[in-house]
Amino acid sequence: MAIKIHVTDDHAVFRCGLKAFIEQEADLVVVSEASNGEETLEAVERSHPSVVILDINLPGMPAAAVAKHLLDKYPRLAILVLTIHDEEHYLRAFLRIGARGFMVKTSTGSQLVEAIRKVASGEQYVDPTMAKYLIANYIGRPQTGRDGVNVLTGREREVCSYLAAGHTNAEVAEALGISKRTVETHRAAIMSKIGLRSRAELVQFAMENDLWAGPEPR
Repeated sequence: MAIKIHVTDDHAVFRCGLKAFIEQEADLVVVSEASNGEETLEAVERSHPSVVILDINLPGMPAAAVAKHLLDKYPRLAILVLTIHDEEHYLRAFLRIGARGFMVKTSTGSQLVEAIRKVASGEQYVDPTMAKYLIANYIGRPQTGRDGVNVLTGREREVCSYLAAGHTNAEVAEALGISKRTVETHRAAIMSKIGLRSRAELVQFAMENDLWAGPEPR
């Protein structure tokens, strides 16, 4: 039986090329496509794929929110995140949400096919260039329990939620109706109050303290 695949990417030419390449394999078929998060939720509900290939940079709803919505509704769905970002915090964040695979767009076609087949069978796949992050240990990682979140103001919690979901300072500023400099001030305060040293730690703090979902961009 062929593996049914959905592809989400905001570049139509890339989606077309990806579909053509995937369907060269006899056991793989692309059953739906989308260019943003909202379209993805609708398309997956219609087409019932086994694997969703999800670009990390999407207009509108963040890819992390899309992945969480899908996995809440379809826990057995295999999500394979495709990105240009070779960054640890993205990898860790999506794996915590429940994505089964993570690969960069510079990967080879054979690696993509291998990734699709692995995640469809229930295994995990992490791009070889990023595997090093899975064995890296944090030395002296700060304590980030509920006592930590209590020291943040309501606005700082909102800003933390947006940043953890992958939004830039400019996007947070626009969504909250504040200046970019104010966002930067809030971000510095969050990092200082909690004792965070990197965006990866901020993402983990948000996940541990139910700040991940947060308000969606306006």
